[in-house]
Amino acid sequence: FSKKMTQISENAFEHCISLNELVFPSGIKKIKDHAFTACEGLHKIHFTEGLQEIGSSAFSCCTNIEDIIFPAGLKKIGKEAFSQCYNLKNIAFSEGLEIIEKEAFYNAGLVTGTLKFPSTLKEIHESAFEGCVHLIGGDLILPENVEKVSNNAFDLCDFSNIVFKNQYTFIGEKALGHTTAVIWGYWNSTAYDYAKKYGHKFCDIRDWPDC
Repeated sequence: FSKKMTQISENAFEHCISLNELVFPSGIKKIKDHAFTACEGLHKIHFTEGLQEIGSSAFSCCTNIEDIIFPAGLKKIGKEAFSQCYNLKNIAFSEGLEIIEKEAFYNAGLVTGTLKFPSTLKEIHESAFEGCVHLIGGDLILPENVEKVSNNAFDLCDFSNIVFKNQYTFIGEKALGHTTAVIWGYWNSTAYDYAKKYGHKFCDIRDWPDC
């Protein structure tokens, strides 16, 4: 890539199955929709600081990516951006991320212990992590700035504990799926209402070890 580039265009490398590794220059601010969809030979992605947005389906169906570190300053991960990335096991978010859009990691291969959200996160949209069936056990901590966890956001995941640090976070229908997790939050909060509605065990967040 040229160091003068500021974005990757829509469909730019879609279905380029011979791509093996991507190293983005620091000037790239946006990767547009479907830019690398179905690059099935892609194994490694190296993002750099300066990237602000990853578009819809930008890397969907890249079935051989295993690890991703998202750079500081990335604000939005778009709809279906990494959906159907079956071998994507480990991801690391950085501060600055605000929005994870609908089905961003739908049916990804994420494993327990890899899902740690930055304090800047505000919204997790519908079905963002639905179908990540290897997210079993472990703790899901939703930071204080999280305003919305939409319908089916974590359906088919099954954490041991889910912690809501914001007592007013909007929690959509079946946002946590059929999990057996203990839900932690404040009494008379949206988390408490959700736990009561769906029959989850609820505990006071003030008894959570890290609060």
